[in-house]
Amino acid sequence: MGKEKKAKKSLDTRVEIPAVEKNAIKAKLKALKAERDTAEGEHDKKKLKAVRDKMKRVNLKLKKVKAKPEPPKEKAAAEPAAS
Repeated sequence: MGKEKKAKKSLDTRVEIPAVEKNAIKAKLKALKAERDTAEGEHDKKKLKAVRDKMKRVNLKLKKVKAKPEPPKEKAAAEPAAS
């Protein structure tokens, strides 16, 4: 009867994206940072808030991207020490 709570997403839901797309996201973030600095210099509060909101969305998108998978580590065979 009450409100159902949404299950939290785990980090395993990240998606692997090609490096080209990841670099494009980073370039967009860099452009937004420059735009933010301009808005700060002009003392334009509305533009500054809008740019910061865009930056937050882009950052979240970047965090959803899975990093390159690490190569599997070789497991050393567990050998009993001979004394």
